[in-house]
Amino acid sequence: MSKWERKGVLSMKDVKQKGSGRLGTLVLGISLMGILYGWFVYAGEIENDISTVSGLVTTANKANPVDSTAVTALEQIGNTSEGQLNTGISNDLYGASTMTPAAAMITKHFGTYCAGGVESGNCTQDPLLQFGDIKLSSILSGTAYDSARAQATQDFLTNYLSPPNVPYVTNFQSNETNGTISAATITADPNLQANYVQALADEALLSVVRESFGEMIAKRTVNSGTNTSWMQSVESQVLQRAMNTAWVNSLAAMTPTQLATEQAKMQAQQMLLAYEGYRQGERLEALLTALVLQNFRSAKAAQSVVSSPSPSASTILNNAQQNGGQSGSTVAPSP
Repeated sequence: MSKWERKGVLSMKDVKQKGSGRLGTLVLGISLMGILYGWFVYAGEIENDISTVSGLVTTANKANPVDSTAVTALEQIGNTSEGQLNTGISNDLYGASTMTPAAAMITKHFGTYCAGGVESGNCTQDPLLQFGDIKLSSILSGTAYDSARAQATQDFLTNYLSPPNVPYVTNFQSNETNGTISAATITADPNLQANYVQALADEALLSVVRESFGEMIAKRTVNSGTNTSWMQSVESQVLQRAMNTAWVNSLAAMTPTQLATEQAKMQAQQMLLAYEGYRQGERLEALLTALVLQNFRSAKAAQSVVSSPSPSASTILNNAQQNGGQSGSTVAPSP
């Protein structure tokens, strides 16, 4: 060790080490400043990009207003679906009596929807219409209804949701006066009022099911303006591309502009299907809540039956005697 080192003077080695440390700190500081600067610049670019895209979207929306034909088509789908719900509810609450529709439904089944063989009648040769009044395929098959299919969908819903001999909902046609019924008529009779309130609750539950079927039917009903159904329009886009070999082969010869146009069309269709998927999710959520509610109803009904005290044998005997029961008559055992 030199005398200079013993006196505390830095050696060349120390100078190099200290210098390297300070230089490293300086470089690190500059690097951090560069990173921060780069981040601010990048953030600014992002902001500019967002502003640019926003401007383009706004300009595009102004240049391409909503298609009135598309709006009309969607409105017709909504109206058709609502018509399904309104007709079903009205038939349940105020439709014909329970016996006549039963005979009419059976007659229609053998006259319109029967299959040759076991059943006899004016059976259809169309496999789709055979048992069409009791098959879900009457609603879901194909992309557009003709008049026979449209009727089959309604007959299926009648059998599914409104069976006449065991109706799910109380019918109030017998309470009508000259074809109408009023709130005053219903509230004047406590029993009628209780039955009507229960019928409203039942119809509210069934409307969740009707909503799903109404949407399915509406999307397969031909639009009066475009002469096509929603399902036909969507299916045609799929058939023109995904299942079209000629289209796939033509991609190689397309110009960049043509390819971009095809991509834009497919992305637009994806947006439509995503929107419809969201709406479908809402209906599925409603169906799940209906299942939960129905289970809750069933549990409450079972609980009330179990909690009701059973009459004793003496009570049953006394009631029978008060009602004119004679010696030797059979008295029902206590449940």
